[in-house]
Amino acid sequence: MINRRNMLLATAAVFGTALLNAPRQTFAQDSAFDRFSLFVPSGVGGGWDGVARAIDQVGRKAGLLSQITIDNVPGAGGTVGLPLFINQHRGRDNSLMIAGNVMMGAIITNKTLYGLQDVTPVAKLTQEADVIAVGASSPYQTIDDLIAALKKNPGLPIGGGSAGGIDHIILGLTLKAIGADVTKANYVAFSEKAQAIASMMGNQVHAALSGYSEYAEQIRAGNLRALATTGELPLEGAGVPTLKQIGIDVALSSWRGVFAPPDVSEEQVARLVGLITAIHNQPDWKQILKDRQWDDAFATGSDLKSAIANDRAAIQTALKAIGLA
Repeated sequence: MINRRNMLLATAAVFGTALLNAPRQTFAQDSAFDRFSLFVPSGVGGGWDGVARAIDQVGRKAGLLSQITIDNVPGAGGTVGLPLFINQHRGRDNSLMIAGNVMMGAIITNKTLYGLQDVTPVAKLTQEADVIAVGASSPYQTIDDLIAALKKNPGLPIGGGSAGGIDHIILGLTLKAIGADVTKANYVAFSEKAQAIASMMGNQVHAALSGYSEYAEQIRAGNLRALATTGELPLEGAGVPTLKQIGIDVALSSWRGVFAPPDVSEEQVARLVGLITAIHNQPDWKQILKDRQWDDAFATGSDLKSAIANDRAAIQTALKAIGLA
């Protein structure tokens, strides 16, 4: 007969070993939130909004988020919404703002009271090259056609996102690269993607720039025509050259990430980093990156802080080069 005491001791030993070898809690359990707020300082349908809704979609499906609110406050490259996020969400450990290097340019050009130094970096998530597009009825069939027109008249109306943002900088650097007068640039800033698309289709602007995913649906539908992209490498499936490939030494992309409010503790930030890391690791997130042709630019901690500092300096230099700072 088996000694009951010995059997219990053996069972306890096995169970104890399993506990030592197992994590105390899964990463997802540690990072789950019942109530959560995503603050988007831009209009519905733009790149920041797309990231917020991707976080919502993946986070819900993975059981990391349940009750979520998404608040859109558009205007001036995010600088209208930024002070609202800072002052209304201060100290909240269940709130994130979507932003990126577009806001850096807007902060500099608008000389705002608040900047990204007033919020808490959590994670860099995606990166995306711009596309230069025109309406389907535009006379510009290629990027060379548009460049030739800008050489003759650098004041042609060209649309994009916020003044001082990446789209605006790309236009200025492109004009400078082709020897055109940058001071004559006629940049039309749109706060919402739909406005830019309507203006291109109505030929009210000669072209517009934005993250490729924001115009991709209309390009596929034949309502817009892509002329070029602005990354270091050609964008798979776009079927158009980069600016560098046609001899214009300009390559810029927009990155998007998440920031916590001020006055959150290190422990609260760590939990938010855990949440976003868990979402980033989901297969559904990887599929969204593929579907929207977003590059995975994931970074946290010191890597993220270094990226922000380097980008701020680079954008400051670019804005000075085109007379916007």
